[in-house]
Amino acid sequence: ENIHRSIEDMGQRAEQMIRVALDAFAARDPDRAHTLVELDELIDRANRNATEDVLSLGDSPQEREYGLRMLVVSRCVERIGDHAVDIGEQVVYLVTGEFREFSDASHPV
Repeated sequence: ENIHRSIEDMGQRAEQMIRVALDAFAARDPDRAHTLVELDELIDRANRNATEDVLSLGDSPQEREYGLRMLVVSRCVERIGDHAVDIGEQVVYLVTGEFREFSDASHPV
């Protein structure tokens, strides 16, 4: 199913983001931390696509419940990406002494 594939892809991206965030922290590398913004956009886009996948499911009560549960899972994985971005923001603060939120999809323009 599309929703399973979407969530698996999101999980792989979230795992990559955690690695990048921790590597940026270990190296005290603000430039690496800033790369998290682009990665986060990919997860956010996949999360939005998951909604479309769920809407394409059938109308039976079982399919609706399944879809809602998959949206919760998708949202939880998306939050992992947001937490990685938060770590990146803290890395920049650690190095520069200045706190600024990264501009990303979780902060609508």
